[in-house]
Amino acid sequence: MLLRILTAAVLIPAVVALVWWGPSALLAAAAAGVALLALAEFFTLGDRMGLRGFRKWAMTCAAGLFYAQYSLGLVERHALAGGVSIVRDAAGGTLSIEAVLLIFLFGAAGIGLATRRPLQEVLPAIAISSAGLLFVALPFSYLVRISEIERLGRELPLLTPPPISAAHTPAHFLARPLPHAPRRPSNLPIL
Repeated sequence: MLLRILTAAVLIPAVVALVWWGPSALLAAAAAGVALLALAEFFTLGDRMGLRGFRKWAMTCAAGLFYAQYSLGLVERHALAGGVSIVRDAAGGTLSIEAVLLIFLFGAAGIGLATRRPLQEVLPAIAISSAGLLFVALPFSYLVRISEIERLGRELPLLTPPPISAAHTPAHFLARPLPHAPRRPSNLPIL
């Protein structure tokens, strides 16, 4: 317990400082690192359920998502009169999120065909890999572009933990004393 408290005492100020004052590239790299760790944990949970995903391919595409978000944040748009706008791309080139998702989809299908796994293993592998990319990496990748929001951009990520804690803590303590319905013995028939 003491280790958790010490870790929180060190990491919370570091994260707040990074979100408020850190450069966008450092924020993108830190967010990508945390998302890849979360994705690894997601795949570990999937392995326990018998769903072996394409771990390396999904993590590579997750890193590509973070690059896409970072490169799209470097594109400058200026609107002029008459509906004319000037767009200046990033020097290193941009990559769209849609392109990363299509590359992931075709790559997952190609890996599924190349491994010669049976179809009953390939489809769950594609499903868990897609779920990890869509539910873990993609939402987290939008943290990279948070600084583009004019007035409140850097403060928004710091406002999310209090509502989560406010919802989770009462649910955790209130769920304990609730009585559970008695279970039916397994030898009785279902009507």
